[in-house]
Amino acid sequence: MLRLTMNPASRGRLLLAAYVDYVLFTLVFEPGAWLLKRGGVQVTGWVVSLVLFVAVELLLVRLERSPGRAVLGIVALDGRQQVLPAWRARERWWTMLLGTLGISEGAKEAVRWTFGLPPPPFMGLALDWDTRAAIVTTNGIVFILAGLGVLCTRVWGTVLGVAVCVVGIASWIASWSQVPAWVAARTIARRNAQGLPVREGEIEMMTRVLPGGALFGAVMGGLLLVLALRRFRRADRAAS
Repeated sequence: MLRLTMNPASRGRLLLAAYVDYVLFTLVFEPGAWLLKRGGVQVTGWVVSLVLFVAVELLLVRLERSPGRAVLGIVALDGRQQVLPAWRARERWWTMLLGTLGISEGAKEAVRWTFGLPPPPFMGLALDWDTRAAIVTTNGIVFILAGLGVLCTRVWGTVLGVAVCVVGIASWIASWSQVPAWVAARTIARRNAQGLPVREGEIEMMTRVLPGGALFGAVMGGLLLVLALRRFRRADRAAS
């Protein structure tokens, strides 16, 4: 009976699973590359990262231990990649997009410290660089977990995501007076890392765009997560 209700995994779904694997791979690669760089070994660059990822991904797929396929409900059955019925019944394209954006943005925050960019202020508190970096990294990891939970169509993933968005909104509002100085320091550090000068008017533009954009993104993300929460709960009630 179960086999009759299962559907073949599309190429798009398999590619999304590979992307999830890549995002999780960067959580190990970027800190590892940073540590090696401090020891005098240069392993940075997208070519090195891609080659290593492909090797790891091929091994995971061969062993049927791919995290991306697991969270997307893909299983090997009769030599074919199939999607479990529970995923098909509960998910929608926008919930999959929401989960993917969650892990993508969470990964950026989790490894941001390896690029030497100053972490944003938190709740308007006077915290040192290391403390703020630890908070941002933790927030990124939690957001990744929330995104994985949403891809798994689990209620706990949406609840966790809403909590992260609420904390983020509260922190931006409480830190609003500290944001301009952070934006200026971040812009300068980013350009220095690129070996380029800061463009005329760039700091002013980023000060106008970045805070409002981040706040808008947190609000919209929270609202979409609430909609996903309602959908998953209705699915749970229908299945019980």
